[in-house]
Amino acid sequence: MTTPQKIIDTAFGWIAIKAAEETLTGAEAQDGLHQLNNFLAEQDAIGVLKGIEPVLALDAELQEPRYSTGFLEANVAVKLAAFYGVQVSKSLAAEVVRTQSIVTRATLHLKAPYPETLPIGSGNDNYYTYRNHIFFPEQNEDNF
Repeated sequence: MTTPQKIIDTAFGWIAIKAAEETLTGAEAQDGLHQLNNFLAEQDAIGVLKGIEPVLALDAELQEPRYSTGFLEANVAVKLAAFYGVQVSKSLAAEVVRTQSIVTRATLHLKAPYPETLPIGSGNDNYYTYRNHIFFPEQNEDNF
């Protein structure tokens, strides 16, 4: 877990508006907090990062999964770049894609039910001999 201040500082560093040793102005901090909360709301709405409450203070503890910190930093940086009219670098764009992949793999769990037999019309339609037979009898425990 981290604080909004750390995420926003890193995001401003990504777009080269703030050096590591500089402190943010009050307006920059509020812009960053606003963009962070907007991004969290967007992710909650589409079901990627669910249930993270909006943050009101920069030093509050953000209750995000640890694997999503880089995702938040990179995406808030992109939102801030658009807000401040700064071009997004190739390395930042690559970081967005990389961290999006990590968060998607961590949060998306697809479970598709597979039948044990093939449906009629798939070559499994002989009424007397093949219908409703297990298609892979030698791998009974691994059947779909």
